Amino acid sequence: MIVLESRRNVVVIRMDDGKANAMQETFLAEFDRALGDAAGADAVVVTGARKIFSAGLDLPALIALPRPEIEGLMEHFHETMKRAFLWPAPVVAAVNGHAIAGGCVLAMQADRRVMAEGESKIGINEVQIGLPLPVIVVETFRAQLVPRRLAEAAEEGTLFSPTEALEAGLIDALAPPDAVVDRAVEVAERLAAGGRAAFSGVKSLLRRPAADALERARDADGKAWVDVWFADATRQRIAAVVERLKSR
Repeated sequence: MIVLESRRNVVVIRMDDGKANAMQETFLAEFDRALGDAAGADAVVVTGARKIFSAGLDLPALIALPRPEIEGLMEHFHETMKRAFLWPAPVVAAVNGHAIAGGCVLAMQADRRVMAEGESKIGINEVQIGLPLPVIVVETFRAQLVPRRLAEAAEEGTLFSPTEALEAGLIDALAPPDAVVDRAVEVAERLAAGGRAAFSGVKSLLRRPAADALERARDADGKAWVDVWFADATRQRIAAVVERLKSR
């Protein structure tokens, strides 16, 4: 599902489950393992396969799970995203294709994002199916987007084209599809040029306010999110989305 490649002293974490790189417990465990295996690298690049970076939470696999399992999943999601957000070395997302909902969240944990030119979309559209955003999303996005752009992305559930995403600040650069990983590796090497200790020190200070906010709010926020997940109206919306996905 997730394989590691070496580009000099940059480790490329490539997500490839043969489908949409949708997130559930197995995916999160594999991603955690990949981060652990990349611990000694000067920098990390995260990418997907074909025209998919990640489609976010695996709704068909999650819709039937009981509350304790959803609570555990969201706790795991929070910890994995936070681990990527605070990774003590440069992390660059090579957004090779669609990065929707949780896929966009994962890309936004990186220090920089390079997206493939073309027709792909990126954004957090949870509000469109009646779901609020977990604190891990709001605080990590708040650390990187100006308020107006954060509101547009979060409250409207906007899905941006690559060009629109560049204008909105969700991504930092565009590249041809066959060059997006190479370009991301170049960015990662540039960020790592001053040494791991220097980069890590600066990054830690820049991201400390978001990290502190995550710890203050995580428990109450997590319960509130799960409450909405199990609300009747939300379940109906999720079920409709799942039926659309199954019919494709």
